[in-house]
Amino acid sequence: MEYLGQLIYFAFTDNNMFVKLGIDWTSLILQILAFVVLAFILAKFAYPSISKLLDQHEEQLERSNKLIHEATKRAEEAEIEVKELLDKARRDSLAIIKTAKDEAAQITDDAHEKAKKRSEDLLDNAKEQIERDIKAARESLRKEVIDLVILATEKVTKNVLDKKVDKKLVEKSLEDLRKNDE
Repeated sequence: MEYLGQLIYFAFTDNNMFVKLGIDWTSLILQILAFVVLAFILAKFAYPSISKLLDQHEEQLERSNKLIHEATKRAEEAEIEVKELLDKARRDSLAIIKTAKDEAAQITDDAHEKAKKRSEDLLDNAKEQIERDIKAARESLRKEVIDLVILATEKVTKNVLDKKVDKKLVEKSLEDLRKNDE
């Protein structure tokens, strides 16, 4: 308290330190009073608004950080999902390729089988046709031989027996020869 008393005494005397420094007490008090009024007005009106704006800004930053965090999390989940989908698509495409190769191999095998069966059928048909042709040729040859034998017999014997009888005799002889050959 004593210090405050000394301060007041020096403040109002002519030889005081404030006067030597060029400080005017009335101006200083008015400036302090203006500062207090300004601080009161700022505290009453401006500070709540500024505080409210800062709180809103902080809330907005927190929401933005939360949204960024959620977006990052969703992006990571989407990336994982995309990788899974790509892996599934890769597996599906490999399965499709394998199926296509298997089907192509099956189609090729079927075509080979059909071609083989067709060639075997053609071969069998050709063999049957050849056998029919051989049979027809033998039959034709047999008839010509019969006619030749009859002609030869007729020339040798100079007698013509009944053609039907001759034919039966020659056929019987040929049958006997065929049985002996087998």
